[in-house]
Amino acid sequence: MKFVVRRGVLADLSAIQDLNHQLFLSDSQFDQELFNNWAFSKPGKNYFHRSLTQSRASAWVAEVDHKIVGYLVGWVWIKRAWRPVKTTELENMFVLPDFRGQGIGRALVKEFISWCQKKKVKSIEVWAQNKNARGKKFYKNNGFIPVAIKFEHKLK
Repeated sequence: MKFVVRRGVLADLSAIQDLNHQLFLSDSQFDQELFNNWAFSKPGKNYFHRSLTQSRASAWVAEVDHKIVGYLVGWVWIKRAWRPVKTTELENMFVLPDFRGQGIGRALVKEFISWCQKKKVKSIEVWAQNKNARGKKFYKNNGFIPVAIKFEHKLK
């Protein structure tokens, strides 16, 4: 199957929101406290608008037959005093299930890494739900290594 990966533009906003919504629905099996309609909320729409227009952020989309089937959003973090290394976060990405395993996710990550190199970034971070074995395997296969574990203590 042929696909194209390109930088996202404002005209892609609603397609990216739709895919992010599907990401949240998928991830809710790992975290039942997610606000599944966040992508369509005012903060969600503003976030994706900024991701498509600000210089320290970017989005990419993957198309098959002119249909957007995947996306990735990443941001450059302002240097943190406690770890003064220019860092980006691969904040969210999703490929429709019917299009997985065909190199689309890898191509999105490759474009993101290239953008990070041009921004002179030293480190890329990404989060994956602990129970998301497929996601963790994907990131490891794309050169990410686990460096921390987030713990939570649920209160009643």
